Amino acid sequence: MQLHIYKIVFLLFMLTMPVTIFAQTQKKDTIRKDTATIPEKKAVKYTLKGIVTGDTDDETLPGAHIYIGEDKKPTTVTNAMGEFTLKDLLPGELVITASFVGYQATSKKYLVKADTNIGMIKLLPEVLEEVVITAKPPLIIQKGDTTEFNANALKVPEDAELEDLLKKLPGFQIVDGKLMANGEEVKKIYIDGTEYFLSNPMAALQTLPASLVNKIKMFDGKSEEADFSGYDDGKRFRSLNIETKNPNQLKVFGKANLGYGISEDLEDSFKDNNYNLGASANAFNKKQKFSIQGSLRNTNQGSELPNAQYHGKGGNNRGKSYSVDFANTFKKGTDIGGSYSGSNSESYSANSSIQEYFPSESYQSNIYNSESHSWSESSSHNVNTRFNYSMNKKNRFYFTPSFSFSKSDSRSLNMNSNIQDNDTINITNSKNQSHSENRSFGGNFSWMHAFQKTGRTLTLNGNINIGKSKNNNTQQDSSIINKKDTLRNLINTSESISNSYTGSISYSEPLTEKARLSFNYSFSYNKNTSDKESMSYKDALFTEVIGIDTALTNKISTVRSSNNLGIRYGYNQEKFYFSAGGSINLSREENKYEYLNAPDSNVRNNYLNLSPQVNFSYHFSKKSTMTFYYNGNTDSPRAEQLQDILDVRDQLNISTGNPNLKKTFSQSASMSFNRNIVSEENFSFLNVNLSFRNSFNNIATATQFISKDTVINGYQILQGARLTRPVNLNGQWGLSMNSSYSFEIKSLKLRLSPSLSYSYSRTPSIYDNIKNLTNSHNASFGLNINSNISENLDYNISSRTSYTNSTSTTTEGSSSFSQSVNASAKWVFWKEFILAGDYSYSYTLSKKGGNVNQSNSLLNMEIGKKFLKRKQLQVRFKAMDILRQRNLLNYSIQDLYTQTSYSTNERNYYMLTVSYRFNSIGKKKEGRGPEGTPPPGFF
Repeated sequence: MQLHIYKIVFLLFMLTMPVTIFAQTQKKDTIRKDTATIPEKKAVKYTLKGIVTGDTDDETLPGAHIYIGEDKKPTTVTNAMGEFTLKDLLPGELVITASFVGYQATSKKYLVKADTNIGMIKLLPEVLEEVVITAKPPLIIQKGDTTEFNANALKVPEDAELEDLLKKLPGFQIVDGKLMANGEEVKKIYIDGTEYFLSNPMAALQTLPASLVNKIKMFDGKSEEADFSGYDDGKRFRSLNIETKNPNQLKVFGKANLGYGISEDLEDSFKDNNYNLGASANAFNKKQKFSIQGSLRNTNQGSELPNAQYHGKGGNNRGKSYSVDFANTFKKGTDIGGSYSGSNSESYSANSSIQEYFPSESYQSNIYNSESHSWSESSSHNVNTRFNYSMNKKNRFYFTPSFSFSKSDSRSLNMNSNIQDNDTINITNSKNQSHSENRSFGGNFSWMHAFQKTGRTLTLNGNINIGKSKNNNTQQDSSIINKKDTLRNLINTSESISNSYTGSISYSEPLTEKARLSFNYSFSYNKNTSDKESMSYKDALFTEVIGIDTALTNKISTVRSSNNLGIRYGYNQEKFYFSAGGSINLSREENKYEYLNAPDSNVRNNYLNLSPQVNFSYHFSKKSTMTFYYNGNTDSPRAEQLQDILDVRDQLNISTGNPNLKKTFSQSASMSFNRNIVSEENFSFLNVNLSFRNSFNNIATATQFISKDTVINGYQILQGARLTRPVNLNGQWGLSMNSSYSFEIKSLKLRLSPSLSYSYSRTPSIYDNIKNLTNSHNASFGLNINSNISENLDYNISSRTSYTNSTSTTTEGSSSFSQSVNASAKWVFWKEFILAGDYSYSYTLSKKGGNVNQSNSLLNMEIGKKFLKRKQLQVRFKAMDILRQRNLLNYSIQDLYTQTSYSTNERNYYMLTVSYRFNSIGKKKEGRGPEGTPPPGFF
């Protein structure tokens, strides 16, 4: 078997030889030509590996910097295991220097005459005598591919958190709950080299005090396989390593806060009972981390829905959450981490909308009104764990099991109506009450093996996910449809089970020191079953049974098996990276519906899908990079989309499948340019991106308004209902361009980040059997202003202006202009008093036949004071929505209709909050390990 594998590898090597030879001919070699018969003599190059540790052998130092030569040229940094690899070294003596914050830099001379593993480089703790530092520390230092930010160069309050610190760094933003750095999402956050908060990495931003942060290192991390094998495959993801002060010392820190809401009418304060309580405690050192958090809140019921038909009792919005996170690093590259999170919540929400469809051949006006109120109580529990075991230098094992459980009880009230040409076609009212439970278990394991030859690796992966859910639902419908009264009283029960199993194997073979060929194969099996039963009753008390509702009683079974084979060629050198490849997917899907008193429906399909990919990047210099990416994908319709089965759960919104659906082929391409200008005094960056996307036979939704009673598949669809089904449509494509720039105005202590974007899209749709094409243009300009004046005065302003213009082949065009401004400020003045506030404003002007203006303003103000020697205690009083101009109306223009919607918001009230923070750093004591390291069994 092994012989056959090498034959295959040799054959593929011969097939890719022309590409490799082409790459190799780009080198400039000096050839001695004394005679025509003397062959070319190439310089032999070697690889050197090592590991950087602290005072003890098991104290590895991730992120330590490695320099080579007498001039200490920065070369690389150690990985999460403290390991480093130097390649393409000429034979001879070589000076290697290793450095890490808090340790003395160490230099040593090594003789390179073969591939060598030098073992451990030990760094001794740095011993500093008392000195007075008068020079301002540099904010940014560029070390190779790592950008290092000095936290001491930023001015933040003593009680600031890591999030406050990051917002002041150039290029950092939090957008939609994601941390962005220079326009890219931060995928991983490490604390002193350890990945932490597995279930919620962003929790580190609200947990770690800024006062404990020493440096923030931003780098593009390598893939696990590249990190393990030592062969750079060119794959990158934006990462942060938060280095704390005195990483080996024990740090204990936390916070607690209690807030109580005061209503405008003081007599209602205790009746509304608005409160917010939270607490967290943490214990960190380099090898062990532990956190526990909890919160309680109640914001009482929301404001009443404008123009509502229902005026009954609202509900509470309250909940509690709790979590535990831990991580522990053992000897010899073994670590374990995990998290548990749980929550209980009770909520109420309400919304209403009016959809006015544009005139067509069938009607002059068509209006759908809807109003819904929902109440729910839910709880959830989630466990995530990670085991990492490096058996030796050539074998690494990962295992990440997870488990979740949730249940909920909910009830809802829905009211809908359809008015066509000023005639009320139907009115429906429904009440629903349900109880559901969901359980799931999953796990992923990975074994990676490195062969003797650098870059040759074998990886085995396995994944399993099992889920089960149960739902019991009562449904009461009273409707007037086509001037006919109808009643439905149903008890629905359902049980669903899902199972998925995946196994994969990948193999990488280095063709040369810069070229690589990789193969992967995976097999997956998914089975989902659902058993639904619906019983119909004559009365709303569910006492007199009519019988089984055969239209809503069914059993569904979906089985899908898939085989995926992929190949990729990669070429990587210092300034240039190229990869090309693709995958072939062979899959089989079977979807079976079983009905009572009706024939079964069974659809089987075999699919062949292709996915080509090309990736290219070029480094003009350490400051400038250009990348290009192309991806194509063939996507087959799901079996349920092909099944001509009516879904009649909602009598006014019916859906069905389409047996004539074809495959969709979609493709996308993007090109970006990045330029970073880094010095100890300043940092600026420019990012420009251009992207294009289109698809053939795109699966879209066709909507048909039923103008008269119609029988479809033996089921009567009444006038006024909407019937939707998937269809293939061509003509969908779009392009977008965006750019961002960030620079500093030192004299004003400000950082400005302007951005400019433009996008175009062409979207096909069908309604009432008429094909519609919508062309949309959107342009926007944004500006962010961040200050770094002092730790006592801080403000931030962001603004965005956008304009959208759309034209349609079946309706008149539309345009929209919008402006939004967000500002926040905080001032700590006389005797530690605090004055803070935040303001947001939005304005939209929409035009479709006529003009619609809408604006929204929100101003919150806060005053407080800090107490105690280290300002750990704070008392704050916050007034929310002072202007009382919050608008619950939202107006939007869609392809086929305009929509006016309303929603509930929290009531206005004032909040009095008392908070306390604590943090301490351990000291070296007798009987303890290296400075501040807790004794065994501390956690």
